[in-house]
Amino acid sequence: LARKNAVFMRLLAFRKRLKKVLGKRSIYVMKKAVIRFASVNQIVQFVNIVSHYGTDIDIRIGNRVVDAKSLLGVMSFGIGKLLELVILKESCDDLMDKINFCIVA
Repeated sequence: LARKNAVFMRLLAFRKRLKKVLGKRSIYVMKKAVIRFASVNQIVQFVNIVSHYGTDIDIRIGNRVVDAKSLLGVMSFGIGKLLELVILKESCDDLMDKINFCIVA
């Protein structure tokens, strides 16, 4: 029990230091979009585009999440389904322009 309390106290101290350093800025800025793939070629093109970006990009459907840079992961969701694209980056307008072919909403 004492060991758990020590870990918890270190976590609280780290959180306070992080707030002091960042101020009121948020750690992550998320951009979301709904996408749909009509063919395997679109999936390959999408993965090739997002793999050039260093930021975290995920695709979600229900409670399943895969890395958008993983070809097998994205293909596991299938074709024709509505997927949620989550990008953890402040400015991603150039990426959104490049993947416009699969954005639904």
